[in-house]
Amino acid sequence: MVVGLIVVWLLAAILTILVIRLPTNSNSPSQSQNAVAMQIQSNEHIAQLQRDHEQRLLKQQQSMQSNFTLELTKRAENFNEKQREEDRDWNQFNTELNRNLTATHHKKEFEFRETVELAAQRDMAQERQQHEWKLEQYRSQQINEHHRQEQFRQDEHDLDKFLDAYNLTSVSIPLLQRKVLSLLRRLDIPHKTLLIQILNDANLLRDNNADLPGRHISLVRANLNGIQLGSKDEIFCPSQYFDQLDLNYATLIGASFDCLSLRNTSFRSVNLTYASLTRSDLRDSRFAGAKLHNASFQEAQLDRGIFNLGSLLGANFRQTSLTNASLSLADAIETDFSEANLDAAVFFDSQLNRANFERANLRKANLESATLVHANFYQAKGAENSFRFTNITDAIFRQANVIQSDFYGAEGNRTDFSKAILDNSEFVNFKVEEAIFEDASMSRVSMQMAQLVRSNFRGALLDQSTLSFATFNESNFSNASLDDSILAAVHVYNSTFENASMNRVQLASGKLINCNFRRASFIEASFAMADLTESDFSESNLNESIFLLESQLNQVFSISKAVLPDGSIGKNKNLIRNGNPTCDESMTMNISQWTVPVQGSIIIVPQVHDGNCVFEATTSNITHLIQSVDVSHYVKRMMNADLTYVLLEADIITNNININLRFFNSTNNLIREGIHDLVVSF
Repeated sequence: MVVGLIVVWLLAAILTILVIRLPTNSNSPSQSQNAVAMQIQSNEHIAQLQRDHEQRLLKQQQSMQSNFTLELTKRAENFNEKQREEDRDWNQFNTELNRNLTATHHKKEFEFRETVELAAQRDMAQERQQHEWKLEQYRSQQINEHHRQEQFRQDEHDLDKFLDAYNLTSVSIPLLQRKVLSLLRRLDIPHKTLLIQILNDANLLRDNNADLPGRHISLVRANLNGIQLGSKDEIFCPSQYFDQLDLNYATLIGASFDCLSLRNTSFRSVNLTYASLTRSDLRDSRFAGAKLHNASFQEAQLDRGIFNLGSLLGANFRQTSLTNASLSLADAIETDFSEANLDAAVFFDSQLNRANFERANLRKANLESATLVHANFYQAKGAENSFRFTNITDAIFRQANVIQSDFYGAEGNRTDFSKAILDNSEFVNFKVEEAIFEDASMSRVSMQMAQLVRSNFRGALLDQSTLSFATFNESNFSNASLDDSILAAVHVYNSTFENASMNRVQLASGKLINCNFRRASFIEASFAMADLTESDFSESNLNESIFLLESQLNQVFSISKAVLPDGSIGKNKNLIRNGNPTCDESMTMNISQWTVPVQGSIIIVPQVHDGNCVFEATTSNITHLIQSVDVSHYVKRMMNADLTYVLLEADIITNNININLRFFNSTNNLIREGIHDLVVSF
């Protein structure tokens, strides 16, 4: 393409030269003809050159086309060759991959078959072992059954032989005693049971038998595990009588004495673990030192029973009668006495942690020095009970009725007496923390020298009670009633009596420090020598109260809106110094405690109608009285009680007066400001 442009450019140059050299003399014809001829020749020459150029261009194009075609062919051949190589490589890779996949598949299939075969072999082995184990079990059962039958036949033979060989009414008791104890060690449960029944029917087991004096077989230390003498399914109890047995130190694990009469039987130091004595008559029986873990005495009669030093862990005495029973020094942790009759029962110094006395009858029951941690007395009923020196931590007496009971010296934390009836009870030297007496009935109780911390008496009835010398710290008596109660020399700190009724209460020499008596009623109460420091009597009723001196009222935190002993309404002292200006000789200049920007702009003058003095401006210009008052003590106390407010009272005799209150924090930064207009009203 470039060559063609060069050729065209050369032709144009030649043509230009020829045109320039043409003669300009148009008067010579020959010259004109020569010029025309030359022109024609030049044009032919140019045309020839152009044709030659076009031919050369055509040849070049053909050559370039041929070269391009050859190049394309070569490239196509190279591409095809490369594609064929890639195809060969891919086919080879694919073949290798298929070969590997096939090998892997065969390997996995082999491993799977091997795994399945191994699993099948293991399953077969396990099934074979299980089958062999079952066969062994079956053979063992058959052998045991055979042995049991053999033993049964042998026991039956021995028992028959014993009965045939010995006349129970005439043979010597020592011989019978040895033979019976030997048989009891060897016989199975059914034959043990049968032997005991036979001996009982022959009146040989009853101790102190008047019909057969001296003929008595003792079962002391006998092995009677699992013996089944009674049945729970009997309609009427007792179904049989085994009274006055001597079973001391016997082993009776899992034994059944249900629905039997076992009155006056001795179970001293026996092992009755998991034994059942439900609905049985066990009156006057003795279980001292016995092991009664998880034994059941449900609905049994155990009046006058003795369980001293016994271990009753988890035993069931539900609905059992234990009137006058003795369980002193017993270990009765987690034992169930719910709905039991425990009239006059004794639990002196017993361990009764988590024991359940729910709805039990505790009339005159004695639990002195017992440990009652987490014990449950919910809705228990009783009177004249003794809880002296008990540990009642986390014990529950909710809704219990234990009037006239004695809690002298009892101690604990978090004991719940809510809604309990405790009238006429003794709480002398009572020491508890976080106890709950909410809505409890405690009329005429005695709490002398008691110490209670963070306890709740909200809504409790404590009328006519005696709390002399008691100490209450951080306790709550809101809405409680203490009418006619005696609180002489009582110490009460940081406690609340809001809305409490304390009419005619005796507070002589009491310390009532930092307490809340808001809206409490103290009608005719006696405050002789009482210390009321920092206590809040706002809106309380102190009408007709006696021995309440002005010096005592000056100690309190607030008497705002309280009804005072003379019937007047209480007001707290004015925190503004010289707020009521004093009339004296220098009164025109005596603006002490106030800051006046323009000296003499405000003076003190007397009023004509009453003689009292007031502040008066001496100029029509704006004047100021400024004073800073420290209310941090009051604000802190009132903020804790959500009672933050400021009461402003002023006698205004003219209009156009306002008060600007500005509040500063402890770092003297302004935190709030408000302007209050004061208008004269008639």
